[in-house]
Amino acid sequence: MIREATIKEALAFYQIDEKGYEKSCFSCLGKVEKDLKLKERLRELYQEFYLDEKVNLGKYWEKDTPKKLFARDTPLFITNLLVLLGYQVHEENMRKYHLLEEQIKLHKKRVKEILLKDIKERGLLEIRTSQMLWGIYFINLRLIEVDGLQYENVITNQEEIQIHIPSDANLKKEKVQHSLTLAKEEVARYFHKDKPRFGCNSWLLSRQVRKLVRDDSNIASFYSMFWVTEGEEGLKDILNFVYQVDDCKDYASLPERTTLQKAIKEFLLAGNKIYLGKGQLKN
Repeated sequence: MIREATIKEALAFYQIDEKGYEKSCFSCLGKVEKDLKLKERLRELYQEFYLDEKVNLGKYWEKDTPKKLFARDTPLFITNLLVLLGYQVHEENMRKYHLLEEQIKLHKKRVKEILLKDIKERGLLEIRTSQMLWGIYFINLRLIEVDGLQYENVITNQEEIQIHIPSDANLKKEKVQHSLTLAKEEVARYFHKDKPRFGCNSWLLSRQVRKLVRDDSNIASFYSMFWVTEGEEGLKDILNFVYQVDDCKDYASLPERTTLQKAIKEFLLAGNKIYLGKGQLKN
């Protein structure tokens, strides 16, 4: 499972040729090879992430650092390594699910972004465990992308599809509706769900955020498409998706580059809390 040749093949598969990336992978791999307990834990996670078809990946979202994931200190790039090691599973799943060429391109594109974005845009030394998990969802074909939105096959519920919104998604109402229309056919093709219920749990469906945006905004339009109930506390998602930070000790330090950032910052500074919204698509 763990060979330099495998890493080279994975980097070629996802078309990653960034300077120093391969070297960082090999450095991590070398440290893993010298630590038998770490190597065994990596094998266990690989088995669970990629070979257990019924694995509940949800339990790993709270393990938000590699140290929590492995229950010990780990070498840098271990999360990147875990994604790259799944490339052969990804390739096989593409054949198994008979992905069309456009869907194959989207899958490769998104996994490449996952492997690079935290390093390029956030200046991190390795990808976050949350990004690693998104990569695993794609590799295991739990996700497809249709016209800008992503659709998760909820394996614990035969009728449910969860909608996910990438950071670069266009939330204009006509674009969202077009994606949903096309998605029904794609969901039937790949997940064999002919009459699914579409849900979405997101900060974009937060009742508090909705009150902070204009009625003619894309967020308001998106919100109006769902029956919404209040979900769990959503500060972590707000910091991540609105401000691109993992934590904040002082809300006054948050940026105000956009109207939304400014409005949410003022809301938080006033002592208010923000909760996620749990939505069911109306139509």
